[in-house]
Amino acid sequence: MTNRIHIGSLNGEVGIFISQPGDDVYAPTKSRLLDTRFETLDLHVKGSANMQNTYYNSSTLTATIYYSEITFPDLGYTPIFHASFYNRVSGLSDLPVGSCFYPTMWGQNDLGSSMVNAKSASDGQSSILRYTGAWLANNTTLRAKVVILDTSKDTNRFQFCYMIFKNRAA
Repeated sequence: MTNRIHIGSLNGEVGIFISQPGDDVYAPTKSRLLDTRFETLDLHVKGSANMQNTYYNSSTLTATIYYSEITFPDLGYTPIFHASFYNRVSGLSDLPVGSCFYPTMWGQNDLGSSMVNAKSASDGQSSILRYTGAWLANNTTLRAKVVILDTSKDTNRFQFCYMIFKNRAA
């Protein structure tokens, strides 16, 4: 039987080691699935915030815009981040378009989103999710935006969830 998992000291270095199926963790012939000696994503801060909403009405577009901004301690460089959105009304969550987005990302047409036809709490009508986005304004500020094509009076409808890592953006 192949040894696949080792936790503790291995060849003089402490860590967690997991080999690929059929490969021995003590004498691997392939790269390991997990080797904690190497730098991986190192969490700096995580959290969530309610997104504030405003209404936009023009002759060509009627929409509700949800916005959030969080600040975090400066690392002295642009970090990698991950963001997602949670719709409190429908219970659906989603990532912005292009979920590998560091240091900037702006989604354009989220018609493939799982939240695309989320119901409005105030009138039960379907809302069309149009755009989602999250981006770093600078080394200490993360911003997020959701645009839906309706003017429901729902407040606290979307929650912005984020993780900022100590790793540098490329």
